[in-house]
Amino acid sequence: MNKRFAWIALLLVLSGCAGTPLRERSFQAREAFRHASRGVALHERGEYRSAGQEFASAYRLYAGIDDQQGMVTSLINSARTFRQTHQHAAAERELAKVYLLQPDTALLPRELLFEEAQLALASGNLPLARAKASAFLNGQEGEASAAGHNLLAIIARQEGNLSAARQEAHTALSSITSQQSAEAGNAHRLLGQLDTQAAHLAVAEEHFTMALAIDRSNSNGKKIIVDLRSLAEVAGLRGNTERKQQLLRHAREVALAREETETVREIEALMHTTPGG
Repeated sequence: MNKRFAWIALLLVLSGCAGTPLRERSFQAREAFRHASRGVALHERGEYRSAGQEFASAYRLYAGIDDQQGMVTSLINSARTFRQTHQHAAAERELAKVYLLQPDTALLPRELLFEEAQLALASGNLPLARAKASAFLNGQEGEASAAGHNLLAIIARQEGNLSAARQEAHTALSSITSQQSAEAGNAHRLLGQLDTQAAHLAVAEEHFTMALAIDRSNSNGKKIIVDLRSLAEVAGLRGNTERKQQLLRHAREVALAREETETVREIEALMHTTPGG
């Protein structure tokens, strides 16, 4: 799976796992691993609340055998799901537990910094988000470097520094060898958003089209919906109402298939506000 930063699933899917074959671990360790793995799968489908329940179960089982690596990984994953369901205080509590478990920050996974940056961004604390993202990026290469630069691009855009945002997104693209990687899709999407904002609509359409192709190759349904909606926005701004409706219908079909009820409602609202919708 070419996951942008599905990592924290990533983290080791999930810890304690490094090195020891699953069959050789204790029953409790195997059960913890299974809960963590189910959480990863649910998270990838966008079922964040269910994923969070699995990560919580994994944490309890890892705690029962004092597997600190498993506990840390489960807490970071749990914080991520809380953030993605807009429960920022709960996410902060999960991350605070990580530092209680391992006071020596040198031994903590770098992914913790990335999640802290994302949470700070979601909470509107841009200086903290930038500091954490920069700390994460230090010494990173490849896909991880691209993820860090993409995050800095988002932060710069939120700060109103569009030229810096554009530079960070281009740096993300130059950091990776495979232009089909998920982070390449994220960078093209960011550039499309920046070009839409600058009214460079033809270029924006090119970037969103590239992002869509990459997300299709990676089977990333949630991002496919975002790309289709972005292309629909550009079509509307270019005065092509028929194309906008076509793209929105397509996005709605994908969201329906994924059973994303709230997203379906949002898309339908957009369709009804478009002439001919």
